Amino acid sequence: MTHDSEGTILILEDDIDSAELLRVWFNEQGYDVMVAKKGEEALALARRNPPDVAVLDIVLPGMDGFEVFKQMREHEETRHTAVMFLTIRDEREEVLRGLELGAIDYVTKPYDLQTLGLRVRNLVRYARGRRAEAGGV
Repeated sequence: MTHDSEGTILILEDDIDSAELLRVWFNEQGYDVMVAKKGEEALALARRNPPDVAVLDIVLPGMDGFEVFKQMREHEETRHTAVMFLTIRDEREEVLRGLELGAIDYVTKPYDLQTLGLRVRNLVRYARGRRAEAGGV
């Protein structure tokens, strides 16, 4: 990973086309991007190389995005990662659940890529500030 990147993003998305679209787009914006299709894979990637931002789908095979988020908060390496849920689940209860867990943003599909990009940029800045306050880099 490069040190002059805009930030590091972890994308957890089981739809291969959606994941690839996000990977390519964020890569073109200067981000280092990691992609996982399953919750366990996302947690392993995040612990090896803690991202600034994790963009998590909720509906996944096996471990759902909510559980991935909870486990990220339990580990020192990923505790300060800013989390955004990006999902088709637009029911009010689901949005509230995600935000109550501590996610900073909750975006429903379909979404505007440019708007999503700005939200992620702001989350990267927020996460880097939090990490610096906590004594990390």
